[in-house]
Amino acid sequence: MFTILAVLWLRRAMPKDQYGLTDFQIVLAFGFKVLMGCAYGYIFLVKYDGDDTWWLHEYSLGQTDLLKEDPWWFFAEMNPLIAFTREDASAGYYYLADLETWLLTKPFAFVNFLSGGNYYINIVFFNIPVFLGQYWLFRLLRKKFASPGWPVYAVVFLVPPVVFWLSGLRADGILFFMVMLAFREFSKLIERPAVRPVIIYILALACILILRSIVLMLLVPAFVSWFITRKTGKPPVPVFIAVYSTCIILVLGSILVSPERNAATVIVNHQRSFFELEGNTRFHLDSLEPEALSFVRILPQALNNTFLRPYPWEAKGALQYASVLEVLLFLFLVFLLSLRPIPGWKGVINHPFTLSFLCFAASLYVITGYIVPFPGAIVRYKIIGELFMMSIMTCCINWNRQRPDAL
Repeated sequence: MFTILAVLWLRRAMPKDQYGLTDFQIVLAFGFKVLMGCAYGYIFLVKYDGDDTWWLHEYSLGQTDLLKEDPWWFFAEMNPLIAFTREDASAGYYYLADLETWLLTKPFAFVNFLSGGNYYINIVFFNIPVFLGQYWLFRLLRKKFASPGWPVYAVVFLVPPVVFWLSGLRADGILFFMVMLAFREFSKLIERPAVRPVIIYILALACILILRSIVLMLLVPAFVSWFITRKTGKPPVPVFIAVYSTCIILVLGSILVSPERNAATVIVNHQRSFFELEGNTRFHLDSLEPEALSFVRILPQALNNTFLRPYPWEAKGALQYASVLEVLLFLFLVFLLSLRPIPGWKGVINHPFTLSFLCFAASLYVITGYIVPFPGAIVRYKIIGELFMMSIMTCCINWNRQRPDAL
């Protein structure tokens, strides 16, 4: 019943034009998304003792009890002044961690009144904003590049591993929604500055900071490059190369300024935090050191772990086999693009909108490869970038049966 109501609301909320979704497409995509979200919860409950997704659900039930018993404290505990009463020096870090948990669970304190605290019903509510993020991606690509409808639709909404990781009750889905919200509002601001998009854009960036601060760091050069290109009218590719080269120089150059406190050390510390965790499967990844040569030396490992692994013979269990299929689909799209590009594919790639998505996605792959040695975490951390790259490749492939040179 809740799924039907959600579909009806989505149908009314989405514009009916040539860039949108048909009723059938909405039903198919959202129904599949809810199914994948339920599968996510069931698999992690049965195979992984609940993991974080069920912990967040249980925490939301506690928040519902808190809302009923002490409504004032339900809101007051988010006061940042309370966090800084901690005696240790990491008060700010712990407050961001608390905010992440509250952002994912406090809304469900209200939803639980409707769902009766049922995880699988909550999945329907959780996936409404995440689905909107996918819809915005689909609509932006269709509107800007007149992208082929069904191929892009299939990649954005129906690739099982991608939908699976963006449908479970966890930070990844909401992070994707916030990233797409930021891109959507920034696209509006570039075209026509206004107060409302500025406010929404800032709120989206704030939520990204809460959910995964390193993603915010990766978004900044993409937006800066897009802004410079738009305002100066210069060719996009040289601008993006200049901005990203400057960022790399600043990160590695900060090592010379302060060997102990620098931007590279942040990445090194993230990697060390992951190395302290335990996991059933672990890819080989050398330890980073806060020095430029270390980053250069480990780059091939980072790229291999995110773009090509797990290899088919390495897979253990259903989720890793799904990751193998993900990699194969990605490589298949690369092959199709090299074989059958549309006539104007370079114009699509060289557009600042597209370059912003691609550069963010590529940097997300690289950073994930640098810091994460576990295949299960790699697929979650890179999934947004993977969806972006596969969607844009799909836009650039000629899906007509005629040979490209016959068009």
